[in-house]
Amino acid sequence: WLIRQNDPDRHEPAWERLGCDHGGRASSRMATIHILSRLPEHAPTAGLLDRYRGALTASAGRGEPGACLWLAPTRAVQLGVVERLIEGQPCLAAPNVMTFDAFAERILTACFESTRLISPVLCRVLLRKVVADAVAEGELPDFAGIAETSGFLGSVLRFIDDCKRSEVWPEALKKWLGRRRDRSRLRQLLAIYERYQAVLLEHNWYDQPGRFWLAM
Repeated sequence: WLIRQNDPDRHEPAWERLGCDHGGRASSRMATIHILSRLPEHAPTAGLLDRYRGALTASAGRGEPGACLWLAPTRAVQLGVVERLIEGQPCLAAPNVMTFDAFAERILTACFESTRLISPVLCRVLLRKVVADAVAEGELPDFAGIAETSGFLGSVLRFIDDCKRSEVWPEALKKWLGRRRDRSRLRQLLAIYERYQAVLLEHNWYDQPGRFWLAM
C-alpha cells in the first residue's frame, strides 16, 4: 500500500489503484500495488485511515511491517496523520508515515551506506573553498571583486539549489550553454557548480537539494 498526498498544482486523479509486474504491465500474478492519492487540502477521511490501519495490521501479520507507506507533503501533515492513526490503534507498530524528504533519506540509507548528507553550514564552507580556487585560477573574471563576499556565496548557493531542484545538472547546463554565445557570467557560475558537485561526488557527499537525484 502506498498513500500519497499530492501537490495541489499537479493535475492527477484523486485515486489510483495499480497492479503491475516488473515490466510495467498489468498482471494478476504479481503482488498488487495500491496507490491512493489525495490533495493536501483535504484531510484524510476516517475510511481511508481505517483502510490504512487494516493494511498495516495485515502486513505485520505476514511479517512484512514495511510493506505500507504513507507519503505526506509536509512534516505537519505527517504528524497529523500519525496522531489520527494511533487514535484508533494506540499500539500500532511502524506506521511508516513519511515526508518525501524522509522517504528519500530512507532510500539513501538503505542503498548507499557510504554516502553522507552534509549540513548547510558545511555546504557554505565547501563553496567558499571552491570559489576561492576558481578565483585563484582566473575562472571568475566577471565576479573577481565580489566572489568571496557572503552575498555572492549566498547567491551562488541559491543558483545551485534552483538548478538541482529543477533537475538541471552541470552536464545538461554545459550542453545548453554550448549552443549559445555571450553567456559569460552563466558560464562562470557553471564552473563553480561543476567544481562544487565534483567535490561532493569525490567524497560521497550530497546536499539537501541533491538527495532526490541520488535516491533515483
